Amino acid sequence: NMDDMLRDTGADVSSGGTKSLPPVESRKNRFPMCVVWCPLPMITWLFPPIGHVGICYSDGLITDFLGSRFIHRGSLGFGAVARYWRLDPTKVTDGAGGVHAFDTSVRKAESFFNTCEYYNLFGNNCHQYAAHAMNLAGYQGKRDWNMVHVAANVLLKGRWISPWAAVKTWGPFCVALVACAATGAWGFVQGIFGAFLLLVVYFSSYSFGYADPARKLYQTPIKVEEYSEDEVMGTQMHQAAGGGDDEEPPLPPGRSIG
Repeated sequence: NMDDMLRDTGADVSSGGTKSLPPVESRKNRFPMCVVWCPLPMITWLFPPIGHVGICYSDGLITDFLGSRFIHRGSLGFGAVARYWRLDPTKVTDGAGGVHAFDTSVRKAESFFNTCEYYNLFGNNCHQYAAHAMNLAGYQGKRDWNMVHVAANVLLKGRWISPWAAVKTWGPFCVALVACAATGAWGFVQGIFGAFLLLVVYFSSYSFGYADPARKLYQTPIKVEEYSEDEVMGTQMHQAAGGGDDEEPPLPPGRSIG
């Protein structure tokens, strides 16, 4: 049934790595230790592989990079999660590895981007944020994850939350293709594929030629305690969620500062 479809005990279960993680629960917007993806309005209609990503703690809390020094929590900023790539805690190599090391890495990335990093759609974007968290975690023994790596893995290894999510993502593009085929407007199709190829070349060049993951790793403080609570949580996020100035921003269960 649909409830079973919206619950998933995780990929890579054969490795034993995800057995200790809570299940994915789409209805509750909980995606433990996942990279999550949603379409971008209008942009994804023309280029279905392109979208917005976030990365989640082991309890399923979503975080995503939405603007300069602004990390959004609890959901993706551009819509409901449509696809997710579940990570394996046994592939975390930083420190002692495992879930705790992964959560600490996401906290460090969240804190660093929430206090230091400026947003650039064509450079330092949501994919770079997810990649930085994975670099801090030493996921799969790598410290050079970038936006291309993240995008490719979500595209190739990601799972749709439902068939309808796939239809909503690819439907407009397929309708446009059929309309072009019916009217003979192949110039439009060629333009779309040409623009997509240029974007792939640009982001690949940026990721492998200009972006410097080692710089972010070097600049990120080793201890999360070096940030104040306001910096870690982001007062602006709390206020955006409707909290008062004199109300302490809540911390998710199991994670405290200091």
